[in-house]
Amino acid sequence: MVKKVTVTLVDDVDNVPADETVSIGLDGTWFELDLSNSNADELRKVMDQWIQHARRVSTRTTGGGPAASSSGGTRTRGAADRARSAAIREWARTQGFEISARGRISSEIVRAWELSS
Repeated sequence: MVKKVTVTLVDDVDNVPADETVSIGLDGTWFELDLSNSNADELRKVMDQWIQHARRVSTRTTGGGPAASSSGGTRTRGAADRARSAAIREWARTQGFEISARGRISSEIVRAWELSS
C-alpha cells in the first residue's frame, strides 16, 4: 500500500499558505517563521531599519544556534525535517493528541506516529 503525505506550510502570522521559512536571531536565540512572501517582505522592511546600524557577525554565538556538525559546519533543519514535523503534527491532531503548532514534538507522539506508519 502506498501512502502519500502532502505537507502545506502555513504562514505563522495570518494562516495563509507560506512561501518561505525565515530565520532571525536576537539575544543569542534563533527563531524560524514560516511566512508568505508579503509577510517576509514586511519583516525584512522592519528589520532593515535596525540592520543598517548593526555589525555583521560571521557565525552564530554558542548557545544560540544550531549544533555544530561533525564536519565543523552548522546543522540546520532542512525542508524534509520540517515536512516530517508537519506531517507528525497533522497526524497527531487527527488522533486526538494535544500538540502545539510550533516547538519540540514529544517523543511519545513521534513514537506513536512511527508505529502507525
